[in-house]
Amino acid sequence: MNDCFKSWDEWATLANVKRLLRQYHTFKLELATIRLNTSLSGVTYDGMPHSITNVNGTEESLVNELAKEQRQRDLLTHQIAMVDGTLTTMHDIDDWTSYLATVIEYRYIKRWRVVKCCMKLGEQSYIKEQYDGTPLPKTTFNDHQNSALLAFARIYPDRKQLIAEKVRS
Repeated sequence: MNDCFKSWDEWATLANVKRLLRQYHTFKLELATIRLNTSLSGVTYDGMPHSITNVNGTEESLVNELAKEQRQRDLLTHQIAMVDGTLTTMHDIDDWTSYLATVIEYRYIKRWRVVKCCMKLGEQSYIKEQYDGTPLPKTTFNDHQNSALLAFARIYPDRKQLIAEKVRS
């Protein structure tokens, strides 16, 4: 591995990145299921006094629920954008890093099984030359996947969320 990873606990960092990328699909599903119920009502006037305040408890609870949903939507949108942005940046660096981004997209964004990833990656021009168009070996895929996850951690905007430092005793 690269020298920049010497101070990292690689296994813990890999686990952190995998956890984030596995949550990506959940983030997308949660974002899609958030619904806005905008059925606000005004104060009801029926001629009879009910209380000394004209605060509508139903309306207030709906406004609070809408604000909570908006905060949740903003958080999910932010998490999705950070993952997408990191992958886009990886594609823009060089051929190898772009290939590593593709490994992550196939395995974690598209959620393909390792066998399908190996087959599709074997068709990539970057890999096709090395393996004569045959599927990428699983052990090589695992090595490339680990390299991809560590590169992702290095580029991710909130690195502290992913990178685990080695504990010095």
